[in-house]
Amino acid sequence: TPGRRWRVEWSKTPQPVQIKLKTIRGIRDKVPKGRYVVMISLYDRLGGHVLRWSRRLGQQWGGATLPVYHDGHYSNTEIHLEQSVFTVLPPQWKVQPGMILVFELFLLRGSISPIDRVVAWGAFPICDSNFAIVQGHYKLPMLRGHMDYRITKHETIEKLIASDIDHWISNLYIQVVRLPRYLSGQKEYEVELQFTSGLLSHPDRIENSEEAVDGEKIPIMEDGEDNNSSTGVGWLLYFGTSGKSGPSVDLTSSTSGVKSGMSSSINEGSGSNVLRKRKMSRTSVERHSPKVDKKPPPPKLTRMEELERHTFSVQPPFSSKGKLQRYYRYVSRMFISEMGFSLWRTKDFWITILLLVLLWFARLYIHYCGQWLFLQALRLPVNTFIFFPYTVNLNYQADLLTTAEEVGEVVLGPISNIIVQVLLVLFSWVSQKALGSFPLIFSKLILAFSLWVVFDPIMILIVDAALGRYTNSASQPIGDAFKLYWHFLRVEGSGVIGIPMVIFLYAVVMFTAFVILYLYFLKLHNNGRILDVFHRLCGKEEAFFVPYDLELSNQELSFIVKKAEQWRGEDGERRKVTVYDYIWSEEIDPMKGEKVEEVTTHIAIHTLHLDGLREIYRHFLRLPATDGAIVEVFGELGTTNLTPDVKTALLKRANSLENI
Repeated sequence: TPGRRWRVEWSKTPQPVQIKLKTIRGIRDKVPKGRYVVMISLYDRLGGHVLRWSRRLGQQWGGATLPVYHDGHYSNTEIHLEQSVFTVLPPQWKVQPGMILVFELFLLRGSISPIDRVVAWGAFPICDSNFAIVQGHYKLPMLRGHMDYRITKHETIEKLIASDIDHWISNLYIQVVRLPRYLSGQKEYEVELQFTSGLLSHPDRIENSEEAVDGEKIPIMEDGEDNNSSTGVGWLLYFGTSGKSGPSVDLTSSTSGVKSGMSSSINEGSGSNVLRKRKMSRTSVERHSPKVDKKPPPPKLTRMEELERHTFSVQPPFSSKGKLQRYYRYVSRMFISEMGFSLWRTKDFWITILLLVLLWFARLYIHYCGQWLFLQALRLPVNTFIFFPYTVNLNYQADLLTTAEEVGEVVLGPISNIIVQVLLVLFSWVSQKALGSFPLIFSKLILAFSLWVVFDPIMILIVDAALGRYTNSASQPIGDAFKLYWHFLRVEGSGVIGIPMVIFLYAVVMFTAFVILYLYFLKLHNNGRILDVFHRLCGKEEAFFVPYDLELSNQELSFIVKKAEQWRGEDGERRKVTVYDYIWSEEIDPMKGEKVEEVTTHIAIHTLHLDGLREIYRHFLRLPATDGAIVEVFGELGTTNLTPDVKTALLKRANSLENI
């Protein structure tokens, strides 16, 4: 009945997702043996705050896998997880481009560690360049140690790994699946309560075969299928970081409370910080859908082919079109986010409002002080110079000024604010170069002041018009926008030419202030995080540096070699290190004797037995100088035993040399 029904706006409903944690490759002996779990947390930005559940005090957004054992041996290169975490992410209209998922690898307490401790962590964005929740196969590098909140940019992680590969510990392979908001026979836009009907034994709508709103028959559900439903999982997520209660969404799937779909504001008491798979009522597809010819399933991929599908880039395929529009959407959304306008109940919003109120007076008084200084430089007497909260009375004898001086008096007010704006931007740039960072509160101050500077001529015009300063009166000053009109009326008998001149001057001044604001926002605000996030969301795969799964540093290789040379077995065995250079060369111009060479180095460690038996222990490949990576190879040396990323790199280099 209509009394038991309401509609749900799915655009404002969190998106349920399934995060499949597949494997951690390249872990080897970088961590001790023990039991490990991977914990997932949602952060508002890199180096920011973890998002929390709105109505469950003390519980943060997060989920974790079951413990998995790793023996800590060099030959065990992977931790096979093969587990899923079910949870919800913000709806698309509330997604901020800087939001990330943080994956932390925990070593559980045991003989190695008396407490649970983080041994590795990695960050991954939750949206792509179109601000849609990511979906697909991805991989991300994991840094050694616990999460460093001083890292606020993705570029910092990349530079940290590129400078020293020992900061990197492994690559995590994941798959993100956006779950549907409805199943077969369920309405995405409609939710109906069934609890009272079940208690009073009244027949419900499904049993009466009542038609849906669009005329489609709702399939009948068997009584036995109700028993397999979930007992109720409440989903309450607050997309903010302050301690106050904010906008929240309560999503519940329960047989006793709700039979289908998801809704807003249902059961406040139910909830879980780790969302697991929901068992929802389902209808038999075979009974309600005609038989169709099934297509043959695609061939099953091998494990190596499956790993090749994972990418670090989140840019969706065929997304090169509409780049300018996407760039505009990104900048506008990030500007609203940085100003704190997206969530009015958060602390950032009220800090921004306070800054805007305080900087209103700073912008106003700087404007008129600049004009007063200009009049003092001209040695022109000033009749009144009185400050008010909303304006300043600056009265002088306008008939003593020439046309150029009157134009200078009009533009000197906005230009004074632009000069202060430039000085603040330079101060931010110098601080970032000298100290490496700039406080966030001062970045917000510069951003708010720059916003006022852009609209300073408009604000002055609105206040002057409200005070009636568009007339030539001896009792009150003339407004800035009307000075040139009265000047040309007094000098040439017609003030019409002053109107387009003022419009042109204001347009130039506002455009200049906007360009400074735009450049500051992209390159300097919040230590350059805006441009960093844009590059992370829109960059292609080849634009990023991700280590190979079995890559190791030169220092680690030297340690392995020295340790192997010092090793002695129980029966007198020892280990020998051999180095082979495989040189590939090709002449480009035989007349000039120019040629191209590439050297691939093979470092092999053999175990030598007393009876002369020579057994391979470990061996490594140093890729050509253009790449320079050192990777470990298992088994016999050949392309069949190379990992897919190393094999792809070698094939790319071979193809590029053939095209020279």
